[in-house]
Amino acid sequence: MQRLAPQFKVPLIAKVLPDAQILTKLLTNRKSHRNFKKEPLSIEQISNLLWATQGILPDGRRTAPSAGAIYPFKVLVSLALPPAKLNQGLYLFLPTEFELHLLFKGNFQKKLFEEALFQECIINAPMCIILAANIRQIQRVYQERAINYIFLEGGHIGQNLYLMATALNLGTVAVGAFHDEGVRRVVLLNDDELPIYLFPVGIPKD
Repeated sequence: MQRLAPQFKVPLIAKVLPDAQILTKLLTNRKSHRNFKKEPLSIEQISNLLWATQGILPDGRRTAPSAGAIYPFKVLVSLALPPAKLNQGLYLFLPTEFELHLLFKGNFQKKLFEEALFQECIINAPMCIILAANIRQIQRVYQERAINYIFLEGGHIGQNLYLMATALNLGTVAVGAFHDEGVRRVVLLNDDELPIYLFPVGIPKD
């Protein structure tokens, strides 16, 4: 294989095609937010955010790609400042039913805040989405490659969350600095489940 000289360059075209304009706007405006207003999100906003994480499409695929279509991720929601008629507590998102199930009442973000090295974005947000993955589920198929695919899939889901939050004029930030065992204990994950990401979400102040 012949290596070409560095002078061989291909100029790219900056023009945005019409069908790409909406996505281009979202990608341009996407940014991390750590300061949130003390206002609850609506159930419609929460529904759209969760659909972006693991929503099921008409043909059975989900909104984020998964190696082998295994979909090993569990999505949990901590509501510290819930919308009307919902309780403060920890919820499980069920994609097939497109429902939230209340697991436990209480403010779980206080404990997540402690396990996430006291990052104030966690304690200040009205809600926090927790992404966790079942390692054994994907190891059965991909063995030693499983951990690679878990983190790749977490990135896919996280970008979906960022873009949906941007579309809804909300803010979020991907939090990966936390004590794994501590978060596992707070949200009651089993030994096969690993917390991958925390996403505090709210109406941005900045």
